[in-house]
Amino acid sequence: MAESEYPTGRIRFGVFEVDFRAGELRKQGLKVRLQNQPFQVLAMLLERPHEVITREELQKVLWPSDTVGDFDQASTKQSIKSVTRWAIQRRVRAFLRR
Repeated sequence: MAESEYPTGRIRFGVFEVDFRAGELRKQGLKVRLQNQPFQVLAMLLERPHEVITREELQKVLWPSDTVGDFDQASTKQSIKSVTRWAIQRRVRAFLRR
């Protein structure tokens, strides 16, 4: 992933903090287990808020080589699903706490 535009290499949203340099996601200071590719998808979404990110752009970040096979496309979809599932679960829990 390219160097973050954030001077500290970190961004906070709600109770979460992403450390781009360390490749870590933290919730209230505690490290959240997130595999590398889903983390890269999350980081890309955070670095480009309000932008549409194409599947091709994601594939370039997740697999820098020019060869993208069926497995890579399936893995791209799985990485997107992981981040989406994580975000949905977070929103549902926040809603239920109200």
